[in-house]
Amino acid sequence: MRWSSVVAAMVCGLLFLTGFHGQKCWAAAEPGKAPGDSSAQAPKTAWQEAMDNFHHPTDWLDMGADFRFRDEYGANIYTVDNSGAYNYTNWQRYRPRLWAKVKAPNKDLDFNARLINEFRTWNNVPKASQSKERDWDETLFDNFNVTARNLGGLPVTAVVGRQDIMLGENWLVLDGTPLDGSRSMFLDAARFTTDWKSRNTKLDLIFIDMAAASDRWLKPIRDHDRFLTEQDERGAIVYLTHKPSKTTQVEGYFIYRNDKKPDGTSTNMPGSWAQAADLSTLGGALTNQMGDHWSYRVEGAAQTGKRNGRDLQAFATNNRLNYAFKDDYQNALRAGYEYVSGDNPNTSNDERFDMLWGEWPRWSELYIYTYTKEGQVAENSNLHRIDIGHSFFPTKKLQVQTDYMALWADESINKAGFSTDGRFRGHLLTCWLKYTYSPQIKGHLLGEYLWPGNYYTTQDNAVFLRGQVEFTF
Repeated sequence: MRWSSVVAAMVCGLLFLTGFHGQKCWAAAEPGKAPGDSSAQAPKTAWQEAMDNFHHPTDWLDMGADFRFRDEYGANIYTVDNSGAYNYTNWQRYRPRLWAKVKAPNKDLDFNARLINEFRTWNNVPKASQSKERDWDETLFDNFNVTARNLGGLPVTAVVGRQDIMLGENWLVLDGTPLDGSRSMFLDAARFTTDWKSRNTKLDLIFIDMAAASDRWLKPIRDHDRFLTEQDERGAIVYLTHKPSKTTQVEGYFIYRNDKKPDGTSTNMPGSWAQAADLSTLGGALTNQMGDHWSYRVEGAAQTGKRNGRDLQAFATNNRLNYAFKDDYQNALRAGYEYVSGDNPNTSNDERFDMLWGEWPRWSELYIYTYTKEGQVAENSNLHRIDIGHSFFPTKKLQVQTDYMALWADESINKAGFSTDGRFRGHLLTCWLKYTYSPQIKGHLLGEYLWPGNYYTTQDNAVFLRGQVEFTF
């Protein structure tokens, strides 16, 4: 196996962790004053002056950029089988982004755009259909919208166009583009937010028209004919958030989505992933802080409709209990339970809960790939998940986060590679080291290990490793 690029990323992360500093690149103390002396205003360095000019070239224009490098290694992550066709993969991801905001004179109106690319290199070719070790990718807008505030003199903000949308704790709404990994997560939508601050209440009305093909609204540069999501999706969301007290938050929502199988074919997904569906989801959540240390969140949703010609009735819930020690190292413990119903093969109805726009690596980077054996990437359904975790800050800039998860399937499935009587998916261990070097530089190291259970006919252990460095300009 080739570890050179993995080691390089880890060495870079370790340089952060061991205190390799270059703070003079970012700030300089005033002569005769200590760097931490708050009584002195340090003069700007040449770098800071250049960045200010870049960020604010005029009064009506703001600009920014970032660059993210990732090195990722996976063993048995697709097949949990040592003899599988894709036994191990090692690839690098390079994601530059450039964004701009054009502001109107009244400051209640602006135009936002962000241009992205994520080119990749491979130390080995991960897929039989891929004959090259480098892909320069397509370039596209992942943000392209107009924002208007105080509509009609009311506390209403409208965002119309391509935008990022995150609701609650991102359980069912976050990623509108699951097929391009974390390159982007936008939705083509119109969002209207009414914020009654005096009543601690906010109402979101969102209308979504998301196409599978990336060229429906804005054609990418150097188009690769890839799909962004599995099907054409149209929907509406009503999301109400209310805080009756400083320690309690209540959320209620209704989500409607209509799915249509897209025309044409894609280079990055099999046609079997697309679905025709008409889904209605009703749900809610309660978050509460109990004293200085304890807090919890409970969330549940029921789903009805039709999918691929079958009546659908499904349910899901996601719950977490936290304990914060409030000590110098910010030690914290958490325990969670998530249930997402699976399809019972002995009934005519479809009981598999659809995660809507929640197909992203919320609790595991490794396991999203393992799901491709039974459905599609990051499907995250047919699941019982118990999670026990701990996090702390050994230094002010370093966070260590570890989780153990026990995973089960809700129902057996009739597919090759799966047991007809076993439902234990396996044990999963994840560990993050997250380091913030400065407001401009941060990175992390991630390791995950899966011990597959009797849900699979082959039970070879799987590994996922990642090193990341991100620069913000």
